[in-house]
Amino acid sequence: DGVKFIFLGDGARREELIQRAEREGLSNVGFLGFQPEERFRSILSSADACLVTLQPGMDRLSAPSRAYTFLSAGQPLVAMMPPDSELAQMMSETDVGWNVLDGHELAKLARFLKRDTLEIEKRGLNARALYDERFTKSRVSQEYIDLLDGF
Repeated sequence: DGVKFIFLGDGARREELIQRAEREGLSNVGFLGFQPEERFRSILSSADACLVTLQPGMDRLSAPSRAYTFLSAGQPLVAMMPPDSELAQMMSETDVGWNVLDGHELAKLARFLKRDTLEIEKRGLNARALYDERFTKSRVSQEYIDLLDGF
């Protein structure tokens, strides 16, 4: 229905995902390997939203760092992770994206977003505002310095 998913990079599950897309005949799924920074930014700016995932059980151990890159580009996030993960909670509190639990919810969300581009735009603006408020290099550096000064 006009929705296309493009996966960038050479992540650990890339080959598995390519094989699955081929096996299921998914013509709306594409894969591009690692992209130089300039090309990556160009592709990113053409997206409507950016998907970030986290393996079950990893939500207390790590956060997908790409989420902050996507926020800096003013892209709303679509997360697929436990709803009590730090990123999912932040997204809920700041209205910068959506969290889905499985592929069925992802497909439902994609159909909704295809019809409601204003919602994409609103959450994209929220994403950039959140990045500027909390995650710029100077802000994060100062928080790190403050943390070290506390020791």
